[in-house]
Amino acid sequence: MKALFTFFLLFTITLVSAQDVVQDSISIQETKRPERTKTITVGPFTGIKLFSGVQVKLIPSNENKLVLSGENFETVVTTLKKDVLRIKHSLDQIFNPKNTYIEIYFSTPLDLIHTYQGSIVESQAVLKATKIELKAREGSAIDLHIESEKISSSVNSGATLSLRGVAVNHELKILGGGICESETLLTEQTTVKVTAGGVAYIHASDLLEATVNVGGTVRIHGRPTKLIKRKRIGGTITEMN
Repeated sequence: MKALFTFFLLFTITLVSAQDVVQDSISIQETKRPERTKTITVGPFTGIKLFSGVQVKLIPSNENKLVLSGENFETVVTTLKKDVLRIKHSLDQIFNPKNTYIEIYFSTPLDLIHTYQGSIVESQAVLKATKIELKAREGSAIDLHIESEKISSSVNSGATLSLRGVAVNHELKILGGGICESETLLTEQTTVKVTAGGVAYIHASDLLEATVNVGGTVRIHGRPTKLIKRKRIGGTITEMN
């Protein structure tokens, strides 16, 4: 009886171990499964507009193409009109966004980047432009390293703008809970207007003109030579240095 029990115990242990080995083998095979991608070649463009929660990485290149991956990338729709590339999901996916990732390779300097509907765009490489217009709306996010003479930017509806690099002039407007983190964007002149709970972290060395309304917040870095401050209805302006 004791021998029979021992045999049954050893058989059970062997069976469980074999199942674990098979499961581990399946897991390894799954992790090694290649990710599906799709490449779209496009003509030259100088601006991009992003919708439908797509997540984008900008890559300077000598060619113009998109590499799509993630969920539902098959439903991504692109149009190119007047040098502006628009990227979004088809209508049946707009209200059911997934994690769709897009690498945008571009050959000409960008002068316009707009994000909407929770879309995200970032670039680890430095974007160089004489002038550039940035807009972040509806909970979207822009995170860029920039070298430019002039930057015009606006943020609202809970969106976020994060900038670093250098610029001669930065004109910034924020409202509706928008946030701009640009204290490491080293500018000579910055003009900022913040309204309705917006927040701005900014830098200037020569001239900074800040206007705050209805609970907006501005934090100033850089010890500007000339500082003009206007506060209305509960706004705050703080010099950090």
